[in-house]
Parts: sequence; structure tokens; C-alpha cells
Amino acid sequence: MGCHASHEQAPMTAASVLITAGDTARGRFIAKAVCNEGEYQVKVLVDDPFSIEAQTAAEMGAMVVKGSLESLGRLWLATKGCRAVVCVVDPMDLDPQNGIETQKKIVKFARHCKELKQIKHFVLCTDFNLLTKKYNGDICKELSNIGFHFCHFVRLPSFCFEDFTERLSGMYQAVTQSSARIEVNLDAKRYFTTCCAEDAGNFVSSILHHPADHDTKKALMPNTTALTMKGYAQALSEATGYKVISCTTDQSSMEKEGRFPEGCGKQYGAIFDEINGTKNDSEKSGKDFERWAEDLKLAFRELFMKIRDMQALEDETKSHASQASELSTPKRIRPARPSTELVDQLRKVSPDASSMFLSNACKSIESMRLHRRLSSGHSRTPSFVQLGRVESKHKIEKGPATRTRTSSEVPTNETSNANSTLFNRSEINKADPGTLTPRSPRCPRKINLSSNPGTADKNKSNPKIAAQDSLASSFH
Repeated sequence: MGCHASHEQAPMTAASVLITAGDTARGRFIAKAVCNEGEYQVKVLVDDPFSIEAQTAAEMGAMVVKGSLESLGRLWLATKGCRAVVCVVDPMDLDPQNGIETQKKIVKFARHCKELKQIKHFVLCTDFNLLTKKYNGDICKELSNIGFHFCHFVRLPSFCFEDFTERLSGMYQAVTQSSARIEVNLDAKRYFTTCCAEDAGNFVSSILHHPADHDTKKALMPNTTALTMKGYAQALSEATGYKVISCTTDQSSMEKEGRFPEGCGKQYGAIFDEINGTKNDSEKSGKDFERWAEDLKLAFRELFMKIRDMQALEDETKSHASQASELSTPKRIRPARPSTELVDQLRKVSPDASSMFLSNACKSIESMRLHRRLSSGHSRTPSFVQLGRVESKHKIEKGPATRTRTSSEVPTNETSNANSTLFNRSEINKADPGTLTPRSPRCPRKINLSSNPGTADKNKSNPKIAAQDSLASSFH
């Protein structure tokens, strides 16, 4: 995909703004709000430029650049021509027990930005409760002394509403046709503060466009909501029609394989452990979250249906694997090995390849075969990239036909078709800016395992992934 935007952008003479963590919900909605204003040309910093999240940012009109707060040497393209920088600190970059190292990275990044004399405005968006953990200094004062014309600080919670269908979708367990259970290592009496990423994006955009109207001496905060997990579960129950309950689990359960992308469960669990559970007077009781969940009730219903189908498929797969192992290896379980035929075919295609390369290629191909055989999609727990609140009607593709589902329909007796996209992306984008599209986990992409036709069309524009898929498809 490279660094490009698929929609019409601001003129090249316009000043640019760089937004970090552009592949997260908070960074994405800040980029969306700034793009809508049209004053700045927007650049977003992402981990993987070929991810669906990065492509979504490009479709909004942003330039996508690979990088992070630590890769200062590669930021010359990202910061070139920028007049402002919005530093969104992703939860994966935080150290929940000790914020000193994270603060050092932020300050180093800010100093690098100041060396580029055209950058006049620096905005830090982070969860200050975690960032200042075991830190005696004042990061706001330290950043203000660097010398920017404007330096603003936004107190942004680590998670937002949109994460309930994105990065936190792995917390939904034991999903049935009418119920679901939220499992996180958060005490039932502790308050969990979140915010609407769309509202936070508009808030940060106003700071960028009118810096003199906002205080630079203290941390600013958009509207936030503080509820216990029981409160969030109750709000989801009222919005979706499912009976959603919550229960407290432990850290090891958060790290269970398949619930979250690799490494994320451990980090999220550590963040939940550090949540102090207090509630400020400025925080709302939850009406904003209830309205947001009501706007997205169709998405939640479809999400729960997909999770239920994937959990059932996973149980069936484990059962079949257990039966096969009992028949083939009654005394001990032998690790699976790639077939000799497949290895020979790969050697013909790439005779100079190393044994390690061939082994990894075999694993990828056999994983693709398994996914296509079981039609299991990207991961056990699906999630969606959101671009805003949606209308009460969506074009939902079921097999070859496309029909309209209204909010009055409760899809409890329907089964999902794993070979079709959950939402027809091309149809929704034309009719409604609030688009929900299937999302892959935030981790390095190797080979696309989806049989999703919409994803396949995107991969055609990516020569690297198209070549991988072409090689893998020849060994079915």
C-alpha cells in the first residue's frame, strides 16, 4: 500500500499534522476529525502500513507512515512539513507499573520534533494516571520547557467505547444465542473510565485548530464515563437484547491463548490491575456509553453471533483433534510435521531456500488450508474497525445476495456465513460514513488467511501479499 491516501487530500501547500498510534481507535478518530476540517494534511504513524486499520486511515484521506515513538531515525518522512504533532500514547506502549521509561520515550520524541523548526504545536494524549506511576517529575512542565509555541496535554483514558468491539472483544466469553459474559481481571467494585473516541477526536481537533483558546498549563479532559464492569454489562444488555453479565477473572485467564493477540492480553491485564477504581465528579454515570451502545446494537449482535459460532467451531476442532491423537498416538502426542510432498513442491519453487524458510512456509500454507477447511475467519474472537456511529440500517451481505436488516430484527436464530463479509464495505461506504469492517489483530501480518472476498480485493493492490497468496494457493 505504501504511504498514500485513496481519497482527495488537502493541497500539498497546506501544513501537515502528524498523529501517532493512527491504527488505534483513538488515533483514528482524531485523524478523522482533523481530515474533516480540511485545514491540515494528515499523516498517521502506524505499526503495520498493510493492516486494515492503516488502510482505513488512508481511505479517510490520511498519509500512512510506518513507525513508532522509538523509531526516531525513520520519522524524517513522517515529520517533514508538519506544523503540529499529536502524540497519542497507545496502551501497548505504557508500562503500567512504572511510567518512567514511557515518559523518557515521549520526551525524546518531543525533542526530536522540536529539532525540526517548523513544528510549533505539540499535543500529548495519554492516560496520566498510568504515565505518572512511580514518577516524581512533572512531564507537562518538562515538555513545556522544550520550547514549542503551544504545548497541550489531554487526559485520555487508556481504552475507549470503540475498544469494546475492537481490542477488548476478547473479553466476551461463553456467548450463547441470548447471553454473553464479560471476563476481565478487574474488581467488580472498581470504576473503569472510558470515553467515546469520536468525541475525543473532535475535542483534540478543536485544540489543534484553536490552540490559543485552550489552557496550556494543565491537562485537559474530554467527556468521560466511569462505570463498573457490571454497569457496562447492564448497558450492553439494554442495548443489544442479550443478557450480558460480568465476572472477575485473573491475569492468567487474560493471557489465555486465542483471547487476545499475542502479548496484548498480558498488557491489558496489567493495566486493569493498576486501575484505582475511583470516580471523579466530572465523569458521567454512563448515559453516553448507553447511547453509543444503542447506536451500535446491530454490530454487537453480529459480533456475539460470530463469537458464538467461532467458539463452537473451536470446541469441535479440539474434539476432533483429541480423537485423532488418541487413535494415532495413544501413549504420547507427537508434534505435527509438514508433509514431504509439500516440502518437495516448495523446494522446486525455491531451490535455494533455507530449511527454516521452508518450515515457516509449510506452517503458513497448512494454516491457510485449515482456515479454509473450517471457515473460521481471522481469529477466534472477531472485532471491527469503526468509523463512527451508524444508522439503524446496514447492508449485510449473506452469501450471493444482499439484503437490508433493520434494527427491529434480532438475529438470534440465524447462523453466520463465514465465507461472506459481515458488512458489505463498498455498499456501506457509499451510503453511510459510519462503517464497520472486519478487523485483523494488531500484530505483524504474515499471510492473509481470510476467505473474505473484500479482503482479497485489497490484497490485489499489495504485490507482496498477493505474491504470498498466489504461492500458497498453488498448494491446495
